[in-house]
Amino acid sequence: MKPAAACQPAGSLLREYCPAALAAFEPWRTGLCRPEARELLRATPTPTSAANLTRTQLTVVPPRAGRKRGIKERADRLQDALRADWAHRPPLVEEALGEQMRALLVQLEAVHRRRRLAEAVEGAKRLSLSTRTLR
Repeated sequence: MKPAAACQPAGSLLREYCPAALAAFEPWRTGLCRPEARELLRATPTPTSAANLTRTQLTVVPPRAGRKRGIKERADRLQDALRADWAHRPPLVEEALGEQMRALLVQLEAVHRRRRLAEAVEGAKRLSLSTRTLR
């Protein structure tokens, strides 16, 4: 399964219970497939917990996802989007949907790991072939 296809169930779930997260990820070309989107959802899988994040807490997410530039600006934009006025579900429903999101994130992370492993294997094969031709 390709990462973009693996993101679709998570996107559908977010559309159902946390449209603020989709709005927060919309400016990014790959949206939900981006490492910082997955890191943010892993840290706060419910709309209520996401809306309660401070800017300081949001500045921790991009570096954990490997980002180094524009961190404060991203934190400001994320906080504005996550605190926008969206309808919330009852707390137990949010928690249940948050657990479902956590499970989808585990699957999505496995897809990304598998892709990185396949790329590493291909790179090793190319390197092996190029060293054989040099002999």
